[in-house]
Amino acid sequence: PVDGGFELRTPDDRQETYDAANRQVLPGTLMTDADDVWNFTKNNFTSPDQRAGVDAHYYAGVVDDFYGDVFGRDSIDDEGMTIVSTVHFARNYCNAFWNGEQMTYGDGQPQQGCLPLSGGLDVVGHELTHGVTEFTSNLIYENESGALNEAFSDMMGNTIEFYADERGLDPAAEPDFRIGEDVIVDTDGFRNMGDPQEFGDPDHYSELFTGPEDN
Repeated sequence: PVDGGFELRTPDDRQETYDAANRQVLPGTLMTDADDVWNFTKNNFTSPDQRAGVDAHYYAGVVDDFYGDVFGRDSIDDEGMTIVSTVHFARNYCNAFWNGEQMTYGDGQPQQGCLPLSGGLDVVGHELTHGVTEFTSNLIYENESGALNEAFSDMMGNTIEFYADERGLDPAAEPDFRIGEDVIVDTDGFRNMGDPQEFGDPDHYSELFTGPEDN
């Protein structure tokens, strides 16, 4: 709590979550609430709707706990860094990214079946794992090392779903081998590790992509 309300920041400073107010600014403004209920909503999830912020904040904590419990890792950099998340980035932005310092999530395009990206634990886990990769192997994001970078993020993103399910941390979702199924609702996700060719992805090394857009 702070004077006049509450901030979306954990008492131990492990996570804090900001609102970009549908502009392309980072990190934006730290999210606050007068009574600590966090239930303000708007049509199409745009700022200052609080749902995306609550998801980003909570799921960042789940990912942090996963890396601590399973790998003994102290946050993303293994040195206790604060996991900073920004929601409501830009307008109609159906994507999320790790920029080397923090997480950023768009509100999606709800009328086209893309919900706010922070609403998928596997998406949050995927992107934060890019941070873990950066602070460990730092795989170059192109060619086969780039493919490994993405693959590790997919594998950890889905593993975190099973970790959360075992502990009752995400009762609104079921673990599976799809990526983004909780936020890309029109196609039930955008990748399927159980059947990669469902979304046109290679399922054998002989099919690796070798074009100029391999990143």
